[in-house]
Amino acid sequence: MMPGSKKPNNAQIVKRNTKLAIRVKKVLFSPDGTQFACATTEGLLVYSLEPNTLQQTTFNPMDIDESVTLDNIIGNIKKENYLTALVLSLKMNEQEVIEKVFKCIPAKSAPLIAANFPSAFFFQFLEFICTEIEKTRDVEWNLIWLKELIKYNDHVLKGCRLSAQYQQQAFSMSQLHKYQVANQNQNMKGRAVLLKMYQILQFYDGSLKRIVNENMHLMKFITARSQKVAATAVDEEEDEHLQTMDTV
Repeated sequence: MMPGSKKPNNAQIVKRNTKLAIRVKKVLFSPDGTQFACATTEGLLVYSLEPNTLQQTTFNPMDIDESVTLDNIIGNIKKENYLTALVLSLKMNEQEVIEKVFKCIPAKSAPLIAANFPSAFFFQFLEFICTEIEKTRDVEWNLIWLKELIKYNDHVLKGCRLSAQYQQQAFSMSQLHKYQVANQNQNMKGRAVLLKMYQILQFYDGSLKRIVNENMHLMKFITARSQKVAATAVDEEEDEHLQTMDTV
């Protein structure tokens, strides 16, 4: 007994508050043995012997569940459920998987997918397209997607507004504050993505204008040169004809 503590009566039952143990359902090790991952009741836990490895990891899923698997993604692509496959790849958040799914979608499906695209993944997909424009040569293909997304999702770009659900129902100040903070974070990310998109489009606009101007000057030079050569050839032919007439 500690000093100052009271001994409980026999009628009283002392309960010990203990935290439930964490259950580990599966453990997998990396090939080199420096990392291992545990699937637990608290989530996916990754451990590494190298301190900087976990900071450089690329696996950062969003809203992942049991349906987010490569088999489901491939199956939806084969069934031509392109929107479902694209959303699953965005949830997995693997750049290579998103790129493969994105390139499997035909151009004619872009308007339909953009019109029904979930707003929760809008800025993530928009950022992916901006990255694709930067590193690939399929500028026209990416610009088609960009145009369709902005065309059908302008409501996502309008900024911080309370939804109709929050306007019609009465919520506590704490709930309203949480919603406003989440909405503010989402819009800050959206503004950053839109700024990046504007800078990329501005760069391509300037580059294309420069190329077009250079091509126009080159075409004018070639046209003028060809006309001059043709005129010189006509003059030489006339001179030869006159010399022939004089000889006769």
